[in-house]
Amino acid sequence: MFQILYTLEAKERLSEIVQSDPKSARIIFDHIKKLPQTYRTDPFLQGVHFKGLRRNRIGRYRFIYRVLENEKEIRIVTINLRKSIHD
Repeated sequence: MFQILYTLEAKERLSEIVQSDPKSARIIFDHIKKLPQTYRTDPFLQGVHFKGLRRNRIGRYRFIYRVLENEKEIRIVTINLRKSIHD
């Protein structure tokens, strides 16, 4: 079973998003809950050992997370606003 851990920065950012944009926060939490499942079932990801960081986008938010397969954990490193050229 994967354990999902958050860095302090990611926790603080999430609590800001929860207060300022609750709708997106719900989508983000749903996505995070599905990460371990996605990692195991996505054929593109299978057999890949993440030594570096993995990026993912949801709406305006960008996730940077690390999967440590040996420890069976997914560490949410940071969540930030995507910088859009249209902003």
